[in-house]
Amino acid sequence: MDGYYKTLGKMAALPDEEMPLLQMAFLLGRFDTPALAETYARLHFKELELKAHELLRGRPADELSAEELLRIIGETVFEEGGYVCSFEDASKPFTLNILQIAKKRRLHPFYLNFIYLYLLRALHIKAGILSLPRYFLIQIESKDEKHFIADPIKGGKILNAEDLKNLLNHCLALTGEEGKDSFRPLTNKEIILKIQEALKEAYMGTGNQAGALKTLQTMLILDPTNPFLWLEDSFLQANQNNIRQAILSLETYLVFMREKEDANTQKEEEFLSYLKKSLN
Repeated sequence: MDGYYKTLGKMAALPDEEMPLLQMAFLLGRFDTPALAETYARLHFKELELKAHELLRGRPADELSAEELLRIIGETVFEEGGYVCSFEDASKPFTLNILQIAKKRRLHPFYLNFIYLYLLRALHIKAGILSLPRYFLIQIESKDEKHFIADPIKGGKILNAEDLKNLLNHCLALTGEEGKDSFRPLTNKEIILKIQEALKEAYMGTGNQAGALKTLQTMLILDPTNPFLWLEDSFLQANQNNIRQAILSLETYLVFMREKEDANTQKEEEFLSYLKKSLN
């Protein structure tokens, strides 16, 4: 696994606009399920890209309306690709592994947005992903720099201001979160982290703490200065009886937190003391 970590670390260190999202997804898929080869998935996504180009019928993509462009992407994904996406699948880890997605054609809603983004960029369209609480949307920038926001879950429907308000209120009601960071554009690294976070939660939901811990290791490679990932790692390591690693992760968390003003780490320091005593 050291080779995976090293390669992922190199990709994560690239400037954000140069990060190869699809390549990172393949790498993470193999990390999650080492027995699966990525050859089939690579060919499948290349075929999707070629089909999207074919559906353009020679027309420049940036001269199409946003509605027509999204219709082509939707046809590529759902009709040609045969994909099925539902929130019921959100609890299934395989729907967040691109190698298994390519074979089973069932995917998590987050990954549906990922594939929309991949195809739009393959057609040289400026596009990104907007983050709501536990929800993604696609943003497209047209040739005249107009911005359109679309929901792949609803077949690529372009959302107006009222649609966005209703969707945000729905997401906030479900999650109990505040809306201050709503509709925030995600960096490429954040897109991958969001998918890995969803995969970790899916493993936790099935009681597979080993799978969750394995996924968390990839998140630490992507975001090594996030103290709360180190804190979560310490808890999961302790639950797996990896006490020495739990201590190291918790100490790393405390180093980061001591740089923050007004950080209250009393409980974590008590837990660290407990872990060290358990080694004796």
